Amino acid sequence: MDLMRRTILGVGAISALSPVVAAAALPGAAEATPSYPCISPHCYSVEKYVGAQGSLTGLWFQESDNNMSNGNTGASPYYHINSEGWYLENAVGSTTDYIEVGLTNEYEGSANGYVGSTCSCLAYAQFWADTHYTAPGVYTQWEHLITNLTPDGVNHTYQIVRGATANHYNIELDGNVVGSSGATNQWAGSQVAVGGEYYGPYVDWGGSFANTFDIYHKTYNSTGGVEFWPAVSGTQVDPGFNARLWNGNNTYSWNMP
Repeated sequence: MDLMRRTILGVGAISALSPVVAAAALPGAAEATPSYPCISPHCYSVEKYVGAQGSLTGLWFQESDNNMSNGNTGASPYYHINSEGWYLENAVGSTTDYIEVGLTNEYEGSANGYVGSTCSCLAYAQFWADTHYTAPGVYTQWEHLITNLTPDGVNHTYQIVRGATANHYNIELDGNVVGSSGATNQWAGSQVAVGGEYYGPYVDWGGSFANTFDIYHKTYNSTGGVEFWPAVSGTQVDPGFNARLWNGNNTYSWNMP
């Protein structure tokens, strides 16, 4: 979904990565959250790393199926809330292609760009999406349903990793390939991000909320090796969100009370 709206690459499985350790709930209460407008009209709580062009080749992260709601009960205008990861080919610019994967609560339907879902319903789901630009501000996005599920708190791993064909990336859930993207134009990128995204009129509108998501993350470097993020380039925590970095800056936690 826009950010960013939803990708990445790497080589090899990373099933041996350590599991995430649950964090304490972030501070904040619903009554302390005023009605802030979203930004254009998206709001984010994200941590990002920006490297040299071509220095990254993948993203891996783990998070739990925690509860969240965009507060929308109708089909239009397709408000959504996500907890996810992004891979972007370029660090800056308005034409960078990207892939994203993670959790969403939104309206599923063909009019919303969904591939693989015909339920025309508001649903909590695992998804991935890829976005390709043809000119500044002109792009096509394909949003792919992995599966609908309930917010049961179960941990899952997600990654975007190089596929067998040049400029194609596999999207993996718990080490299993669930999608393949050929929408991007390069086989190396320069930016990754994890966190939450909300699209709607106000972050406290109509029952919208997100419980705490603890996102434990690593990336792939230019040689295909997996490592912790070399650095934290910054965070964006819009009004209405809470967030913190912990576990040696290897876990980003966010919520929307």
